[in-house]
Amino acid sequence: MNQKFFNIFGGLAPLALYLILQLMTALASIVVLIVLHRDISELTKDTQLLLAASAIAAFLAIIIFGSWYKKISDGFDGFGVKKLLSLKTILFLIVFGISSQLAISAILGIIGSIRPEWFENYNHVMEGLGMGNSIPSIIYVVFLGPVAEELVFRGVTFRYFQKIMPFMWANIVQAALFGFMHMNLVQGLYAFGIGLVFGLLVYKKESIACSILLHMSINLFGCVLSFMEMNMAQQVLTWLMFASIPVFFVGCRYLIYLETKEERIVTPEDRE
Repeated sequence: MNQKFFNIFGGLAPLALYLILQLMTALASIVVLIVLHRDISELTKDTQLLLAASAIAAFLAIIIFGSWYKKISDGFDGFGVKKLLSLKTILFLIVFGISSQLAISAILGIIGSIRPEWFENYNHVMEGLGMGNSIPSIIYVVFLGPVAEELVFRGVTFRYFQKIMPFMWANIVQAALFGFMHMNLVQGLYAFGIGLVFGLLVYKKESIACSILLHMSINLFGCVLSFMEMNMAQQVLTWLMFASIPVFFVGCRYLIYLETKEERIVTPEDRE
């Protein structure tokens, strides 16, 4: 019972600690504004300051949760970097990441046309991140954010919950916590869905490095998509988005039927 409680605590603590880091950097930003004799209300308007606070929180999370994950897995081997060093794997993750971002955008477009009021807070968050319109935005959105979030959710959180429940439920729990972390309905829903995919990838490939690359690919193409929306005909962009949906589901199907290491070493006689 004590060990089960320890694993539950270990699974929930990363989210709490990550939110505390974000709160601490936000408070530090307020202190900076006070020292500079600026209005605290500027915190919600100053995109660069918000990005700096988020980047610092992500950087601290990478150090903390990277060390934590290394301790509870197989050292540096537990990150599964060697399993990422394959041209086939890298190309799959990049193409899958691009199709995932396009498919998400298409689905969000449909939902937005039905329930536009859901997107008020979401649009405010996206404007705050800048979504690739500056170097600091790209550094946080494409690099620091994905690494930190994968270590928190598919790393430490997922590892602890896998000790006390089957993969399916551990994956659902970590994805739900990932969705909750985004703190708004629209982001929460698609973060939950893509979090399930990230968890499935880590489980099948036994490599958090793979989920980090996929997460980076999705966010990078999100920045590219913002540029495309300003410089490409809407009809062409819409066609690309909807054409990507079957590609996304083919990628998901590939992951579902991909064998894990344990499944690969089972002989036909064992299956009988």
